[in-house]
Amino acid sequence: MPPAAYLVIATAPGYIDRSTSLGDPSQWPRHLIGSNVRVTMIKGGVITGIVTDARGEPVTGVPVRAITMGGGNLSSLSSFLGGGGNSETDDRGIYRIYGVLPGQYMVQAGGKGSVGQFIADRL
Repeated sequence: MPPAAYLVIATAPGYIDRSTSLGDPSQWPRHLIGSNVRVTMIKGGVITGIVTDARGEPVTGVPVRAITMGGGNLSSLSSFLGGGGNSETDDRGIYRIYGVLPGQYMVQAGGKGSVGQFIADRL
């Protein structure tokens, strides 16, 4: 490896690398070759729920996104890795977003998903 400053990120299902909770990725700690690196993982929370139509029936394949009440992404790590707090409802209309930092979130359903555009007023 050439001499440089390196970003070290650890991932584990249901856990968050504490250093990535610092906000903008430009604020995350950098390490030089030969440095001892300590990674602290914290247990993430889960946001789950069900999306239903006007009749109360579950809706499948709806994209769901968690947004911090401050308007930011779910976590900087999720955005960096391409997740951004996104999920999609399953065949029962249930969604599950995991690895959530402590805080208040708004859940948004609808929009573009893996199978195209979902518009709620077409139910």
